[in-house]
Amino acid sequence: MTEAAHDREEALSVAERLARRFAAPPQVEAVALAGSRTLEFADEDSDVDLYVYVREDIPLDVRTEIAAGSPRAEIGNATWEPGDEWIDGETGVAVDVMYRHVRWIEEQLDRVLALRRPLAAIGGGDAIEILHQIFVAGGERTRHLVPQHQQIGD
Repeated sequence: MTEAAHDREEALSVAERLARRFAAPPQVEAVALAGSRTLEFADEDSDVDLYVYVREDIPLDVRTEIAAGSPRAEIGNATWEPGDEWIDGETGVAVDVMYRHVRWIEEQLDRVLALRRPLAAIGGGDAIEILHQIFVAGGERTRHLVPQHQQIGD
């Protein structure tokens, strides 16, 4: 196995383990892996980017427990959006978690699908990132918006 393949497997293992931890809090609706780890651009310095979609905020003590074992963690960062960053204690892989409210995604779905507003009107981020977010939250309602090579779970 090449070093790149090992790094990819290790990062996916971290993402899967964290997704299982995030499945426990009742506020969580979905967890999605994003960033360079979802494409072929990841390298040994790439972090694991997770989007955690919530119905309401997860308490900071619960988020701190999910990151337990980290030699370095920043929980409750709100510089750009609510998020946490830490170094995974088992692997040393950097983790970046962003929290998004499901109601925001639902509003964007209404804007794009029901009101037929242009995708560019949604705001920050590139079109694929926005489509990814909408797809994760919208499932079958949005499958036709996402190019075949970007679909999740197929």
